[in-house]
Amino acid sequence: MCQPDSELLHDLWGEGISAVNAGYYELVCTDTQPSASVGCAWYVAVGQPDVQVGRGDVSSNVMLLDTDGDDYGAQYSRALIQNWLCSGARQRALESAVVADH
Repeated sequence: MCQPDSELLHDLWGEGISAVNAGYYELVCTDTQPSASVGCAWYVAVGQPDVQVGRGDVSSNVMLLDTDGDDYGAQYSRALIQNWLCSGARQRALESAVVADH
């Protein structure tokens, strides 16, 4: 799900980010109990074709574990999820969703 958000856009302007579009993107997997959700706030900067996701703008109810079953922790998990969202096929899916909703 991709949802443009004018309030987020105005907040970005207030932070000095020249964005032309902004909103929220969420992926939900209902194959698990409870459902797994990964989302982010995104924006498109003036004169830039790419969709950007700011640091710390990722949210999830997913706990990532290492091979020993230990929790990676919230900060590292967010960074890994952001890297996943912002690369390869997932980045193209995010950009396609933004374009489709604009």
